[in-house]
Amino acid sequence: MRYLHPLLRDRNIDGVRQASLATAAVVFSVLNVAVLQRADLPDLRSKATAVLISALSLALIGGVVQRLFLLIWAWPVLGQWVYESSSGNWGLARIDLRGGELTYSVQLYRTEADTLAAVRGEPGFVARCFATVSSVGVTYDKGQVELIYKVAGSHADYEPRSGMLTLTPLSEWAMKGYWKSDILGAEPSRGVLDLYRPKRRGA
Repeated sequence: MRYLHPLLRDRNIDGVRQASLATAAVVFSVLNVAVLQRADLPDLRSKATAVLISALSLALIGGVVQRLFLLIWAWPVLGQWVYESSSGNWGLARIDLRGGELTYSVQLYRTEADTLAAVRGEPGFVARCFATVSSVGVTYDKGQVELIYKVAGSHADYEPRSGMLTLTPLSEWAMKGYWKSDILGAEPSRGVLDLYRPKRRGA
């Protein structure tokens, strides 16, 4: 994926979809011509069946190519990340592709040890999570992730909040994040996230 990524890197998600559609159309046309040249279609029924199969094949090829292109495009940020926030909290974040859209979710913990326990799936790690974060909207353009998030399911000592986050990959294994958080009735706060892929540190 890393070798094909530069071809898609500077596109936004709509540009990637357009590129995948164009590629899928070319692949479908080549395959369709090759198959029809060898097909025996003696009557109307067989021709109608061929048209139906062609339509289904186009949808299938289009879906597969789009998924592949989106994975190649977003691979620098996809997957699991452990982070330390300047606020003192730790998080286990995950960036995924769901339904052709990017999503961002986090489980918040008090310590790095608790976060890595969640990475390993150790017994009892769920109880140590004191809040969860989900994205409202995620964009990835020119190598940078921007999103709006909401914090919910939090303990009494951690109020629900919303905010904005920008993530920039530093390498295959690290990212830097800058966040702004709003709590009802309080001044907005700002901070920094240092993210790393857990397997890099032998989690």
